[in-house]
Amino acid sequence: MGDKTSIPLAAVVAALGIPVPMISGRGLGHTGGTLDKLEAIPGYQVEISEQDFIKQVKKDHLAIIGATGNIAPADKKIYALRDVTDTVDSIPLIAGSIMSKKIASGTDALVIDVKTGAGAFMKTLEDSKALARALVDIGKGVGMQFMALITDMNQPLGNAIGNSLEIEESIDLLKGNGPADLEKLIVTIGGYMAVMGDKAKTTAEGQKMCEEVIHNGQALASFEAMVRDQGGDPNVVNDPNGVLPQAKY
Repeated sequence: MGDKTSIPLAAVVAALGIPVPMISGRGLGHTGGTLDKLEAIPGYQVEISEQDFIKQVKKDHLAIIGATGNIAPADKKIYALRDVTDTVDSIPLIAGSIMSKKIASGTDALVIDVKTGAGAFMKTLEDSKALARALVDIGKGVGMQFMALITDMNQPLGNAIGNSLEIEESIDLLKGNGPADLEKLIVTIGGYMAVMGDKAKTTAEGQKMCEEVIHNGQALASFEAMVRDQGGDPNVVNDPNGVLPQAKY
């Protein structure tokens, strides 16, 4: 999933009652990392114990953490080397990195958003399809219910670029005030996840459910609960400008 998409999408799907145990990464190449964005929230802990991770997913249906010494430890080391070894766009390493974290998290059903275009690691549709096939093969090989979607990244999603700004934009979206293109993508992917999570019979029904939890506040409540339980300042939901770091100029 794209980094900007991951955070609000996870909250939306968790609000449907589907467990979302997410192990994410940091910035790589030109992309911003999900963990870096979340750490813009004062106090937010991306490294928690395996026991606390499981406990939180059971309680909130949602936790977003990073790889640790006990959870996908090899990926944590290999991931850090990819920038300096010019292997950011290596399909085997991308697939291995993504799927090692998903398998370690205990996920049994997965929808992956594979980006294609100028702003993606995979610049061509052919390469994006190759990555999608690699991910699907690994997922099916371990018995996952799996789907890969290929979506356009020839222009940025939403309006914000930067860790604090993208957290603020995620919060706006979860309040029903987000950019239309970002909400459309989240609702689309969420619809497939709702079907996989046995909450909807069709993707259209799942998409409607996603729209409802965005606009009735349930998705925002899921995000707030995750932030609080991982040590972050929950006031970020109501006062992002007062809580998040601000640029000097």
